Amino acid sequence: MILVVDDNRQARATIVSGLAMLGLKTVEAADGPTAIEFVKTEHFDAVILDLIMPGMDGIQVATAIGQIDPTIPLIFVTGYGDEQSIHRAMGWKVPVLHKPFQVRELAALLNLMLITPE
Repeated sequence: MILVVDDNRQARATIVSGLAMLGLKTVEAADGPTAIEFVKTEHFDAVILDLIMPGMDGIQVATAIGQIDPTIPLIFVTGYGDEQSIHRAMGWKVPVLHKPFQVRELAALLNLMLITPE
């Protein structure tokens, strides 16, 4: 199951529908605190996390998620060319996708992150 965290309803819907086409189940969160509560109570195979959100930004949410379960793979998404945020995210060594992106780009990242070598 994939957690999709984005304050923009349309962006969330686009990501969720793309993941559904790939046969993946999702849970949606419109903000950081909601996402953190989900991570406390459910197991997720990955989290797709918007970098720029009101209240808690993606870096803050990622930090909190990492304290709960540091093994959850993260993918940051952003619709902004905010270099400072992107550099902070890259310091995490987490992939960053720029909106709009293709579902196949997201699928490729998820495959890389979720398939473990034998």
